[in-house]
Amino acid sequence: MEAPERSSAQPTGQTVHWVIALLLTVIATCLVLRSDGGSGISEAHAQPARVGAAGIFAFTGQLGPRTYGLFMVDVDAGNVWCYEYSRERGKLQLVAARSFLHDRYLQEFNVDSPTPGEVAELVKRLRDRKATPDGKPGGNRNR
Repeated sequence: MEAPERSSAQPTGQTVHWVIALLLTVIATCLVLRSDGGSGISEAHAQPARVGAAGIFAFTGQLGPRTYGLFMVDVDAGNVWCYEYSRERGKLQLVAARSFLHDRYLQEFNVDSPTPGEVAELVKRLRDRKATPDGKPGGNRNR
């Protein structure tokens, strides 16, 4: 009896793992080539001092019960984007992207309860209660 032939049109369950492994290998290679590599040979030109992260960072994660994604963050440009791996098509597809340059100026946006304002109020009440000797509001606060 001959084993049934596997159709080349159907991606295997291991494909997503190979794609992720390949991308992580590329990232690791870029990091090794970018760094000094521990050889002790310093560069001839001066390097400007950098504070914090810079460049493009990539990492993988699960988007849904059966879907995986590749997330990328460009710290210098202030962008984040995500590709979804589709087993059916055997391809990566861009599913989301946005700039986060101006997000730091937002105080409350697309947040569910408790909002940052509600949390601030809860913390204020808790601190006020702990500041009184009897734990009730309105007590002597000069301790």
